[in-house]
Amino acid sequence: EYFHSGYSKSYHQYNEHETGISTLLMRDNEYSLVSDYPKITFVEKYHTLTYSGKKETTSRGDVFLDLSAKHKNDSGWSMRNWMIRAFAEVFAIANNGSVQQQVEGGINRAVSWQIRRFVNSHKTKDTGKLNPSTSSAWASHTEKAKKAIEIAKDPNFRRELMKSEQHCKHLEDNPAGLDYTDTHVIVPLGVPITKFTGEMVNAPTHYLGLGAGYTTFIFDESSKVLQIYYQIHAISRQYADVKYPCPYESGTGLYVSPVAEGSDYEIDMSK
Repeated sequence: EYFHSGYSKSYHQYNEHETGISTLLMRDNEYSLVSDYPKITFVEKYHTLTYSGKKETTSRGDVFLDLSAKHKNDSGWSMRNWMIRAFAEVFAIANNGSVQQQVEGGINRAVSWQIRRFVNSHKTKDTGKLNPSTSSAWASHTEKAKKAIEIAKDPNFRRELMKSEQHCKHLEDNPAGLDYTDTHVIVPLGVPITKFTGEMVNAPTHYLGLGAGYTTFIFDESSKVLQIYYQIHAISRQYADVKYPCPYESGTGLYVSPVAEGSDYEIDMSK
């Protein structure tokens, strides 16, 4: 079953902030390219409503629209031939290890183990300790997500940026319990859960993003509202289309931050 929810997210290294509506599907996760111990996966489609940051002047999506119109009017174009060529290209990419190389280059393994150490330090008795009242950032995003739901209901609202992206979230097993049945996903509330994310942005720009961090669930019994908070401590972007390079001077890169305070979580780039 699908969830529809308001969302708010920020990428501070790029000074990007946005809100919108997310369509989310949860299920079991036996295999994953980005997580070593996957248990549950989310698949999300983000519909951006408000955006603050550097905007692309030329949309990669416009190219797709032009090609679609061209193929529609081209009597010589064949879906069958296109599918044959597409499958051959996908097989070639998978066979030469390109995807695995992108994943390896986009995830910091040292920070990933720091995240697991932090998550495992929270015992079952800590259930409920993490919530919007313990995090100013979480509380701020909560209010922005509520506003996004209001905007989505306004028939007169028009988006400034036509942005398309899909995410996959991979949650690892947790000491406080994380499980699934044929009909339900079962998650502990108020404790961190190790999470890896894959982000594919197709328009107006194009990049593959990979991240490692943790996620926390909280459920308000009175309002019947479920909140899911993502905290990322290693995030990368890979701009693969040379025609639409990274709009920032930093370009393709991997950004990391300490998971928590203390010597166990220090980041030393010289090591």
